Amino acid sequence: MIFRIIFLYASGSQSTITDIISLSFTKERYTPYTKLSGKVWFESAPEEIKGIVLSGPDGALHIGIADNVSYQRSEGKTIVSFSSRGYTCALAHNQLTPGLYPNVTLRGILSNDISLPYVTYENMSDTIDYIFVKENDTMWDAAAAFARKLGGDYPYISGSNNVRVTRDPGTSLLSVSSEKLVSEEVGQNYTRVVSHLHMKDLEGSYNTYNLTNQQAVDRQLVRHRHISFDRQWLSNPDEALRSAIDYSMRGIRYNKVRIEGYLKAELRQYASVSCQSFDITRREISRIDLSLSEKGIFTTLWFYDDSYTQ
Repeated sequence: MIFRIIFLYASGSQSTITDIISLSFTKERYTPYTKLSGKVWFESAPEEIKGIVLSGPDGALHIGIADNVSYQRSEGKTIVSFSSRGYTCALAHNQLTPGLYPNVTLRGILSNDISLPYVTYENMSDTIDYIFVKENDTMWDAAAAFARKLGGDYPYISGSNNVRVTRDPGTSLLSVSSEKLVSEEVGQNYTRVVSHLHMKDLEGSYNTYNLTNQQAVDRQLVRHRHISFDRQWLSNPDEALRSAIDYSMRGIRYNKVRIEGYLKAELRQYASVSCQSFDITRREISRIDLSLSEKGIFTTLWFYDDSYTQ
């Protein structure tokens, strides 16, 4: 077995399991954590599990919290079922102290008050003028604002728990031959699209800042949203509207390919795939699915066509 599951116990000990019944792993461009679920055969006595690691041929793909674990005894054997989110999920659950943070780096804003286990940040010295943390803003909200202000981008998770706001230039082009393809798919997702955005100004009027999403209008999607004035964009209020519209369009169109076997890949890595139905030439990977079952091991690569992908 090329994969191993490692249970990290609350007692401080750990177990390594290779007798895996099934696994499902997902890493997605706009989700602030990796996701893992599965079932394994287990021979030891049940213990409280605090963390779960998925290790593959190239190291750890996932290191996360043991969200749900159950031990089931059947036919003289124990099956452990589990689900886990990467430790970066804490970015979406922890709120920063509200206020203005001037001249900040990515690491400076995210590790200012809160230290998160296993979580690391892109090694960069770039600064932006300010981040304004509103009431109830999470650490991930701050990362999203930083990425947008720095380069018009959106943050993502690299490796198992590394927060990045720029594409890693060190990743090489991934080439996939047609012999490995199991299936090809093209699709769309209109469920999140906003057509018209209206933001209240400092006088309380919704007549000053308005933006129409022409792509939504062209598709006869009518979804008006009204939002409060966003002080994050005090110096450029129109950008508050553009960033919200762009985020609503995430993953609106996609191509995906299912490949037999395990394929080492990373989010935002450029890939070229020899397909029959459509062309994928030097496109950014937007989502990675890995599945393991009695049917075999399969890797699925998704390629979004939206405002943040190249």
